Amino acid sequence: MPNAEIAHNALQTLGILLSFDAASLESRSDPQRASDIWLSFWRTWLSIGHNFVFSFVAASSASTNGVGTTTSATNSGIPSTSDRVTSNGPLVADTATAQPVKCSMRIPDGPFFTLYFELFKALFPRIRGSFNLDFFAEFRGIIEQGVLGPLYAANGSAQQLSTHFSTVCSTSLVDDSGLTPTQKAVYDILVLFSNEMQNGLSNIQGFLVPYIEMLLRLSLYAVYIPRPGSSALSSSSTSLFGQVEAIPVNYIVFGEKCMELATELFKIFANYEALLEANVMQKMIEALRIPLAAKYRCQCQSTWLLASRCFIDVITVGVPIATRCSPSTRAATKSRRSSATELDVWNVIYSTLRDFLFCPHHPVEALSGEEFQLHEA
Repeated sequence: MPNAEIAHNALQTLGILLSFDAASLESRSDPQRASDIWLSFWRTWLSIGHNFVFSFVAASSASTNGVGTTTSATNSGIPSTSDRVTSNGPLVADTATAQPVKCSMRIPDGPFFTLYFELFKALFPRIRGSFNLDFFAEFRGIIEQGVLGPLYAANGSAQQLSTHFSTVCSTSLVDDSGLTPTQKAVYDILVLFSNEMQNGLSNIQGFLVPYIEMLLRLSLYAVYIPRPGSSALSSSSTSLFGQVEAIPVNYIVFGEKCMELATELFKIFANYEALLEANVMQKMIEALRIPLAAKYRCQCQSTWLLASRCFIDVITVGVPIATRCSPSTRAATKSRRSSATELDVWNVIYSTLRDFLFCPHHPVEALSGEEFQLHEA
């Protein structure tokens, strides 16, 4: 990673380029050329993102394996763009896989991540028409890992990275009840996408399902900070509770906001064919089950209280739709699912209610009568 000041100045320069009047540029040049310029900008944005995500994984892998180099970025949890071509031309090549990378690669600081994500909000309107599922796959990986960048950077040393980041999570950060600038920049992007989904653009709604899946993953940052590159966040993650010493309150707030955003989108699009085919209601419940099963082991009780409200919203909207499906539709849907890896949605609802109502964990402090009634309600 170059000098921090140089990196910041480079991002600010890119921001200046984005501030140019796009309409004027397109009127003075061939529309295809203008489109190519913004797609080139998009590939540059991707390249920067892949580089800093690789730095997370390289540092973590070196610490875990006790070696000085790592030879592949394919474990970063982000789909490789090498050898992939879309209708708009090749995406940025994943050249990091070609050579070993020193584990001493520095992770950028918080202001860098803020500047970086702020660029996307200005860039997106210029590439909206070309934004497809391949683009979203790249974007998703960078968002999921990048929002944790300041947390990883705050650790300050690759040697201190632990498997579940208990040392990182206890690092002193700006820890008030709001969002950090980086989290705010990422959340603004998420709101932008949610609004675009509701505007009905076909190419944007085409990745509605993976977008909700991304929101669900981000929502779980309120209860679990994953290791860099990890893509495993599911109902099986309940076994991980208690291994993270302290999640900064900002990440809890951020995760809860993502939970609300996912729930609102589900309520709007619950009857949407793509959501029905992808069993999104089941995925929603499986994600909500994690804080609900943890209950009093959540760092903040607001997390499981919100999860309980979201759970009620999801089943209130989703169950009538599921029960309206004809037997033939349900059979066709089940035939597309792997019974070895997915529980039937009704079993998931039952398991979630059971784990929540008969939670073995107890409050850290005794509850008042009023608090007890609130929790039981």
